[in-house]
Amino acid sequence: MPLSIVRVTDRGEINKIDLTNGFGAPQNFKVTKYDTGAMAGAVADAFESVWENPESVPIIVYRVVINETTGAGVGAGEYVIMGTDADGTGMTGGTFMDGFDANATGWYDSAFGPVGLGATTQTAVFYLDENGGTTSFITAQYKVQDCSPLVAVVHIFYFPIR
Repeated sequence: MPLSIVRVTDRGEINKIDLTNGFGAPQNFKVTKYDTGAMAGAVADAFESVWENPESVPIIVYRVVINETTGAGVGAGEYVIMGTDADGTGMTGGTFMDGFDANATGWYDSAFGPVGLGATTQTAVFYLDENGGTTSFITAQYKVQDCSPLVAVVHIFYFPIR
């Protein structure tokens, strides 16, 4: 009997993943990995390196979940943009989380699209180069005012692609 995993998506679709080739031998399939990074806040318009790809191969990041445990608490309108970068000091790659509230504590999930303040567009999944590669960092940019009091844990879900 084949070994399989059944998964229900956010839209209620049922996906069945067959883990065998019909003869009981495992298939070659991608394994999801998980890691965490940290956000410590910064002054207005500053960039912070949140996480670097730890793998020796490129990866696809398909979901980022942020648990903001301490808000910036400096007034209305502060927000955070998250994207990718070469060295963690800017944001040269795509934006995957645009405009989550820097003042409110709570959970923010990239799977649910633009989330508010300053939100325009964002990428659902994105590519990061291998550790030390051209674009291997996730960065945050703090907008409008000083967001130094902000503290958050960043949960990154990804899989290697080579």
